[in-house]
Amino acid sequence: MRLLIAFSAATASFVAGLAAGLAAPAEGYLEALRRILGSEGPRWFTVKTMVSIFLHNLSVALLVYALSIIIVGLALVAFNGYIVGTVVVAALHRGLSLSQVAAALIPHGVVELPAVLLASALGLQAHGALRGKPGLIAETARRLWVVVVLLAVAAAIETYVTPAIAAGVAS
Repeated sequence: MRLLIAFSAATASFVAGLAAGLAAPAEGYLEALRRILGSEGPRWFTVKTMVSIFLHNLSVALLVYALSIIIVGLALVAFNGYIVGTVVVAALHRGLSLSQVAAALIPHGVVELPAVLLASALGLQAHGALRGKPGLIAETARRLWVVVVLLAVAAAIETYVTPAIAAGVAS
């Protein structure tokens, strides 16, 4: 499978999940997110926070890659979209403006989301190994370095840039 087609399939899965999350967010998630959004929130601007964000996102991306080899990763990508949609609804219900929500998601999201979608696309490409092309898993796994670099950049942005932009929009 060509990378562009696989990336498009992953993107479509995310968009479908996002639409579902915006249209019908799970009440349990909404309530939990309202509590989180209403709290003081995590401490930003620390290396520990950045490393924690990076490791979490890397584990998600690697899981998406592995599960995409057997196609199931697309469901995880869709679920990720669903969570983003639910977060947006929860934030809007809490009274945040759309520009405040965008300021909290877009700065790091423009790097983080393509990284996760690329991990899924590479996993979908590796699916060919199940159809008699065993070298595809190793070949696609070697290209995961791009995902790792993108996630490191996204974690730095999410830790040091996004909070500053979100605070600026909020004031």
